Amino acid sequence: MKVHKLFHPVATLIVCLALAATPAAAQGFGARAYGMGGAYTAVADDVASLLYNPAGLTASSFEATLGIGSNDFGELTKFQKILQEDYPDDLNLGLNVLGGVSLGNYGGAVAVDGSARAMGDCEGGPEFCADADYMIRYVVGAGFQAAGLPLDLADLNLGASISLLGGRRLSHTRTNLDAATYWGETVDQRAKGYALNLGARFKATDIVTVGLVAENVLSSLTWEGTRTEGIYTYAGDEPDGSPDETSLDTVKERLDTVYRAGVAIEPPMLGATIAADVASDGSLRFGVEKSFLLNRLAVRAGHAIQDDVRTTTVGLGFNFGPVRVDLAAGSSDGFETVNTMLEGSVRF
Repeated sequence: MKVHKLFHPVATLIVCLALAATPAAAQGFGARAYGMGGAYTAVADDVASLLYNPAGLTASSFEATLGIGSNDFGELTKFQKILQEDYPDDLNLGLNVLGGVSLGNYGGAVAVDGSARAMGDCEGGPEFCADADYMIRYVVGAGFQAAGLPLDLADLNLGASISLLGGRRLSHTRTNLDAATYWGETVDQRAKGYALNLGARFKATDIVTVGLVAENVLSSLTWEGTRTEGIYTYAGDEPDGSPDETSLDTVKERLDTVYRAGVAIEPPMLGATIAADVASDGSLRFGVEKSFLLNRLAVRAGHAIQDDVRTTTVGLGFNFGPVRVDLAAGSSDGFETVNTMLEGSVRF
């Protein structure tokens, strides 16, 4: 068996990420939301509402959007090498994709987030290791006005979204036995499931809006997989027969329910939005958006704190009538490494 065949599952997973990006995404979905540090619970009014707060679906009559994010777009060029079975010695890729459509109170989207790594000199002794994972969400949702005052002075919107989940986890290690052979082990797991999110957004005044979300109120995820291991030669032969393949135990899990509360303040005459989110998982998010040139240009900044990791983000938005282009960048290490996002949308 050739060496490249052992790595084929890794290549397949990475290609799946690329293909998933085509029809439709690492630390957040939507470039506008990411530029504001993810403080979007009370702000969401676009397709990303399906993930942040489905109550925001009441804000737009029609929108179609497509966006992609990555920690290093330059790494995407390695896809072709992988397809040509010329595997890189190192890889560190994060990828997010969001694409969808909203019409009136209803919306649907495909959201993908994943990562892939490959490296030598791995911890624990293997001479080479690779791991990858992704989650695809097929989301549909709706939002409705539950109560309101005349002249749009105040209103309460409620919403819900349900996601069909498809996931995959893959890991591979290679340990040299001698100059000619090595021990290879690949673990490949796949999951299917669902998750239900509920949201509310209360516009108290023209200045203050409050958002509440319960993520994964109902959820289920079932993992199944296989482990393949055996001795391989660098010459491409199998000296001791076919690799052994064993089925892994089926694992069923429930996703953690997370509650989020957010507030958005729009001070009069400033053309700005100041937002903050707090969640039951301990995360804090802050963001600001300022509009210029009759709302043709938006400048954003944000900061997120989660699990002792601090992420600073910045973003720009360009509005050309119904067409909107959003850019965002963020980093957790002083911008030595940067996650970037690009999104385009049409909105009426």
